[in-house]
Amino acid sequence: MKQKASILSLAALLIIGSCDYIKVPVINTSSNSKIPTGPPTHVDSTLASDTAIKVLVEDYTGHRCQNCPSAAMQVDPLLTGANSKNIVLLQVNCTQTFGQGFPKNSFSGLPDTAYGLDYRITAGNNWNNTFINGDINGLPGTMVDRLYFSPATGAGGNNDLYLNGKNVSTPFDSLVATSPAASIHIGDSMWIPPLSTLAMNVTARLRNPKPANKYYLVVCLAEDSIFDWQDSSNVNRQYYLKRMTLRKVINNNGSGWGDTLAHTTAAQTKYYTFANDTLMFNNTMPISLPPKIPARFWNMAHMYIVAFIYQQTPSGMPYDYMVLQAQKLHL
Repeated sequence: MKQKASILSLAALLIIGSCDYIKVPVINTSSNSKIPTGPPTHVDSTLASDTAIKVLVEDYTGHRCQNCPSAAMQVDPLLTGANSKNIVLLQVNCTQTFGQGFPKNSFSGLPDTAYGLDYRITAGNNWNNTFINGDINGLPGTMVDRLYFSPATGAGGNNDLYLNGKNVSTPFDSLVATSPAASIHIGDSMWIPPLSTLAMNVTARLRNPKPANKYYLVVCLAEDSIFDWQDSSNVNRQYYLKRMTLRKVINNNGSGWGDTLAHTTAAQTKYYTFANDTLMFNNTMPISLPPKIPARFWNMAHMYIVAFIYQQTPSGMPYDYMVLQAQKLHL
């Protein structure tokens, strides 16, 4: 449900934030010594009634990975198919070999800035080391709700669908037909410059938490429709389309492992305020006014809040790290 406090202000956000890619998810503009005292410029939220299953599909990739575009192509039909509303995609850039940003003039015959941007973040590297181990097996890697992770063997590709020759549509179609084990509702408030601030609330609800399991909520930011360099079967493509690229994990210091959820079926709401790559949050009380921060400007046109709930089972038990529900909201 869209609520617009100022159509003109929102239009300005969309115009300025329409670049194809940015080095970091926010662009520095000026310093700010004030906090908002009025209502936000833009308020948005997912539908509270939206409790349908959302399946998290993770595409582990790197711009120097020659086979990664072929793995990404398996996901494309899901984004436009009959169950497109039930997929939450995260493209995770990782590994030093395939994902690093290269210095200028690293590639003969290409522009000096080719492959210069580094889309890797701490959370993506942590997930890769735990689930895919792309540095050893070589990218690409694809997971659906992390369903195939085996704590007995750990990282090594055993849970990687692409490495095992399985198309992501098979587990995706089977999971879409199941009843969700949890629900997620996201709301956000934004203030335009000079009070550039994003405040968000994420409400999680577990349907039937098991006493022996642990549950976690991960909140991150993803940027869709980035056009940048990609090695595709040894062909350097300058305007390759990158979908829902993971840019920042908001909670738990960006580790990717999320905030702990209590063993209850009651709603649990977490509150976050984000700007200037500095996170301030309070997990129990809403933040009525964001903290004093240097002003930053968001790339509104392509940014999404993505949240998902996963479980941890006792050692050696199946379905460890399995994602129970996911949700996304366009800023």
